[in-house]
Amino acid sequence: MKTRLILLILILIGPILFMACEDDQDPILLNAKFDSDKKTVAAGESVVFNDKSSGSPATWNWKFEGGEPATSVLSSPTIVYKVPGTYAVGLKLTNKSGSDELTENDFITVTYGGLAPEFSAESVTILAGQQVKFTDHTEGIPENWEWEFTSDNGSVVTAAEQNPIVLFNEIGIYDAKLTVSNPEGSKVISKEDYITVLDPASISADFIAENVATYSGGQIAFQDSSTGLATSWTWTFEGGQPATSTEQNPTVTYSHPGKYKVTLEASNDQKTSTLVKEEYIMVIPGEGLAAYYPYDGDAKDLGPHNLVANIVGNVSFDASDRKSGMAAVFSGEDALVIPDTPELNFDASDFTVAVWINTSNTSKMMVWQESGAEGSRDNQGWMRLGNNLTSQIIQFAIEDDTGGAFQSVGTSDLTGELLDGGWHHIVCVREGLMSSVYVDGVLVKQGNSSSVKDVSNASDFKVGAQEGPVGNYKTFYKGMMDELIIYNKALSADEIRFLQEL
Repeated sequence: MKTRLILLILILIGPILFMACEDDQDPILLNAKFDSDKKTVAAGESVVFNDKSSGSPATWNWKFEGGEPATSVLSSPTIVYKVPGTYAVGLKLTNKSGSDELTENDFITVTYGGLAPEFSAESVTILAGQQVKFTDHTEGIPENWEWEFTSDNGSVVTAAEQNPIVLFNEIGIYDAKLTVSNPEGSKVISKEDYITVLDPASISADFIAENVATYSGGQIAFQDSSTGLATSWTWTFEGGQPATSTEQNPTVTYSHPGKYKVTLEASNDQKTSTLVKEEYIMVIPGEGLAAYYPYDGDAKDLGPHNLVANIVGNVSFDASDRKSGMAAVFSGEDALVIPDTPELNFDASDFTVAVWINTSNTSKMMVWQESGAEGSRDNQGWMRLGNNLTSQIIQFAIEDDTGGAFQSVGTSDLTGELLDGGWHHIVCVREGLMSSVYVDGVLVKQGNSSSVKDVSNASDFKVGAQEGPVGNYKTFYKGMMDELIIYNKALSADEIRFLQEL
């Protein structure tokens, strides 16, 4: 009876004992193993590591010799190597029943990669006996630098630092050469005529003006840019106030319209140099001036109100004008827009708009437009080219809700071609009831309107395009423009000829 009872008990608890034994057994043993997406990289590149271990790791502890970061607890970390060399990688795995680890020596090889030499100098024009600091900008990992500076008279100066400070004692023009190298190779960069070393006693007068144009009553700042060691300066300003100056960088007021020369005499104890720039400064009449856009490299207004012209599209200012400056270039898809301002709201008052144009495009093109946007009988004044090529090569219009007055210039009014790729001066004048158009200093069309038109509303002033509803633009100008000048008065024929001859 007892034997049967024992057997029954064993039958009932046996599976429980077996399962307990099963729980006490170890899981699959850990076996650390890993690989990477690459084993050879250039300095600065990254490597992605992947755990390939067997078993069931609960934690990962990586060690990366030479890597950034140097350790990681991720299963698949990304490591950056910045210093050339050969590096070990280690991985330790753990779970609740144990651990395993693996270290692979010389697992990652980091090369120097390529070299791209570059450098700059603190100054490229100095006096003999002065020093210049050079800065290395080489991409890659250079370990050696060889600098060589060779002058046109055979003088050679060398340096071996990464960013050397070099003394130049001999006068001359120096070529600069930098050779950078590391254990894997070298590269060279040369710059011809890079450093100019001048005689301390020599001097060459030179100067620039903040702007080379202004209006009567306006000021221009001058800046000495002489080379050599100048210790005194004597300026002479034709038409300027003051007429002379001994300041290094004077500011001068011009009271009367005209073209004026500027003279600078730069001196030291041993030598004197003189530079004269004829007709260097242009001064336009200032009375009634609303805006003056020379387009000499930008859309800046040099008039008394500094009216900002916003660029719509890609107007550039890098074309050569009819003199020695620059002009605006309109591609046929862009414009300059001056936000509505009282200075350009002509209303029913007199006004003048003068501009130089250069185009061979024969399409209908708006050169300028004050206000408008709602089409015919809106308040506006405008000048357009190419409405047709016979009787309306130029149209000057003034309009309001009572109607418009149009002055149309045709081939019979002109002494030559207008859309010929040459520079032409077009001036539009409204004086009371009379509207006038001048081309190249000559009156070509004039007529009266039935009433004085109010040409302004809250719309902007456009250059190079016509405004349509909701700020859309059309009838774009294609060509160059220069010297756009706007007056809140009617210029006389003499004043117009004066502008044309400037």
